[in-house]
Amino acid sequence: MGADTGSGQEMEVPAEEIKIFADVTRVSILKALNKRRYTISELSRVLNISRQAVLYHMKILETTGYVRRISDSRKWVYYELTDASKSILRSRKVKLLIPVAAGVLSAIAIAAIKLKERSVTVPAMGGGELSLLALASVGLGIAIVVFAHFIRLVKQGKL
Repeated sequence: MGADTGSGQEMEVPAEEIKIFADVTRVSILKALNKRRYTISELSRVLNISRQAVLYHMKILETTGYVRRISDSRKWVYYELTDASKSILRSRKVKLLIPVAAGVLSAIAIAAIKLKERSVTVPAMGGGELSLLALASVGLGIAIVVFAHFIRLVKQGKL
């Protein structure tokens, strides 16, 4: 299993472990554990699958190092994500959102270029007029700032 070096490098997952994330039940378990710790019984109820099925998948996830057992001072045994699985889940979010954000930014930029060709104006608050190019430029600027803030939060591990 690959490890996060802490240097911001993307964690690599060996090919033989890819099948772990190809199973819908295991991905559902990881997503649930990404919110909080659960016992086997709680996961069974939350995911609406049998305890035996949860146990089966949990053993695979635990053996591969993506989930760890936490025993409290009482009789309960909880499961939580390891740093490796947190890194993969976070990486997966970023990989899905970056193309979407890039597409939105591209659409705004294309719209701004098309609007520049037309030189259309709209009424502004205060009685003047604003060009749609100016509005699109402001929108593009805001989108870039929001995207940069999002990337910063991801790098800090807050998303």
